[in-house]
Amino acid sequence: VKSNIEKRAFFIDIAKCTNCGACSMICKLNAIAKNENYDCSKCIKYCLTLPVICDQKHYYIIENQCNGCGDCVFVCKENAIFVPNSI
Repeated sequence: VKSNIEKRAFFIDIAKCTNCGACSMICKLNAIAKNENYDCSKCIKYCLTLPVICDQKHYYIIENQCNGCGDCVFVCKENAIFVPNSI
């Protein structure tokens, strides 16, 4: 149930993401953007704990803009969006 998702930092698994853009389109806060230039600073903290594939064009969540509503999780057909500590 959507209302049970607490405010959390979500992560997009770019190995599962198909770059459809559904998550970005549904986000009312514009907290999901497409990285057009490779920039490790966007997800470097996850490299130590998660397998991160280097892809020059992928979606990422801007954590300080995300309110944790979970709309992106529910719209993602690939189940590519999750809370890192829940894997």
